[in-house]
Amino acid sequence: MIKNLKNKKIYVFLLVFFLLLGFLGARRYIARQRATKTAEYYFKKASQDIGPGSGAADVKKWLTDNSFAILKWNPTQEEGWIGTQKNFSETGTSECFVVQGSKNIYDGFLIDMIFEFDKEYNFQSIYYHLRKVQ
Repeated sequence: MIKNLKNKKIYVFLLVFFLLLGFLGARRYIARQRATKTAEYYFKKASQDIGPGSGAADVKKWLTDNSFAILKWNPTQEEGWIGTQKNFSETGTSECFVVQGSKNIYDGFLIDMIFEFDKEYNFQSIYYHLRKVQ
């Protein structure tokens, strides 16, 4: 009888343990899904609002209007929010200008919106990174 009681306690403990693990995994999955949907919303919105003919100042205004924190690449310069970035490809290396903003969007997830311009400050592309902050 003692052996059966001990076995039951072990089974109950294992059941509770695995239920808790499943709950936490489901919670993380749902949080990532919501964060991804929110990131995709901002990407689509930026793609509609910013395009050919948009300048770095337009991008900065868009980021500010949508509550993004603007990344300061060089705080000592007046336009320190415009950074440079090297892109590497099979055909070689190229430089571009970048304006970037970050925003906490859901349950510890941050979205980084990156807008690229060529050397003449012509708008080129938008992309984003979704990351989890610990």
